[in-house]
Amino acid sequence: MSHHEIEGRNLYLRVTEPLMFTNTLARNAQESVARGFTVKVMMGGPERFPSHTFENNDLNTKKLNILIDSMAYWTRMVVDVHGKTEAENEAEIDLILTGLEGEVAPH
Repeated sequence: MSHHEIEGRNLYLRVTEPLMFTNTLARNAQESVARGFTVKVMMGGPERFPSHTFENNDLNTKKLNILIDSMAYWTRMVVDVHGKTEAENEAEIDLILTGLEGEVAPH
């Protein structure tokens, strides 16, 4: 089964600690928004993608949906950042994923 690529960094989730994953992702996204970036995170499974889309501070207010998606089997995620140069946007995605090493893998 192939998936079409969506703009942003496409990732597979390998979440072993869902609560830590959810809190870290929400905190890192909130910090990026505070630095002036627009953050969009899309999550879903093989049957439907995206099933949830979170923008900017939605990640902080909708943690239950993130927690549920992070525990789903074969879940994937796309992180997209805008607001500055392409290089700065890519570096910001790296910052959003800081602390999630081992929990996400490249698509």
